[in-house]
Amino acid sequence: MPKQAISYDLRKYFNLTDLPMGPKSKTYLVDPVNGSDSNPGTNLEQPLLTLAAAEELCVANQNDAVLIEGGPNPLNLTANLAWDKSYTHLVGLTGNLPGVGQRARITSATTAAILEMLTLAGSGCIFKNLNIQNECVADADSGAMSITGMRNHLENVFISGMISAVPAAKAAAYSLTVTGPENYFDRCAIGVSTIERTAHNAELILSGSNCKRNHFRKTQFLSQSVDAGKVLVRIAAATELWQLNFEECIWSNLAMNSGAGAGGTKIDHAIEDGATMYHQIQLWGLNTAFGCAQFTAPATYVFTHGAAVGGGVAPIALNDLTT
Repeated sequence: MPKQAISYDLRKYFNLTDLPMGPKSKTYLVDPVNGSDSNPGTNLEQPLLTLAAAEELCVANQNDAVLIEGGPNPLNLTANLAWDKSYTHLVGLTGNLPGVGQRARITSATTAAILEMLTLAGSGCIFKNLNIQNECVADADSGAMSITGMRNHLENVFISGMISAVPAAKAAAYSLTVTGPENYFDRCAIGVSTIERTAHNAELILSGSNCKRNHFRKTQFLSQSVDAGKVLVRIAAATELWQLNFEECIWSNLAMNSGAGAGGTKIDHAIEDGATMYHQIQLWGLNTAFGCAQFTAPATYVFTHGAAVGGGVAPIALNDLTT
């Protein structure tokens, strides 16, 4: 490839035919080991070093893309990154692994007190093949990512907050918060089962008056808890959901103690539904929960084609969508 290859050659080289592209679309490569922010970032020999530099070069609404080299070395953020340019995409150059296992990693140094690493404020963005992991050890509520934009598509993205015992002991800590509508999650993982949760926190928090019609497909919600009041998904009070879909998802709380191999606990519920305005939590296909005493509380607004959720939970009577 010539040294000054035009930007769209990167997409052709990596065969990224599933990313939308227009006449003005540009593509930038980030390499956390060999890159430099003085490089143009538009060819293999001259990658950028930081994600902030790549995002700054992108232009909203023209389907620009940023590619991150996968590998053993993470891309460390030193401050919150606002991904606020709509129709701008972020892709890790890794295997097509679902959720856990992605090694195009965006992390924070443990010494950097970043309470939230990445804010997806743009709309129509595609995030794919990424691990977004906040390793902040500050004694404060923190999380990995929030989504305030709409109609974004996340595929094979592993989002994990509380990668330290300190935030894992905070009641308002989280892995992901969503306040925007109509976002689609496919084969993602939210949470982590290797760091003990010791407080009533949640991996996914949905809240606000515009958090409508979000869809999770084949997504795992993960935790390891010694606190029975911890939940995997929390729907905050006064949230306007209208409709929330879970399609063939897994809720997995590893009910063990990481130090001794025993002594963990089942959590009371996988989902805590605090919304009171009428809504439907629709369960599509087979959804399974482990390490949870009950699936949801209350079950007033949960709808499915059947009477129970599979896995290690007590059966609960759910509303049948056919009625």
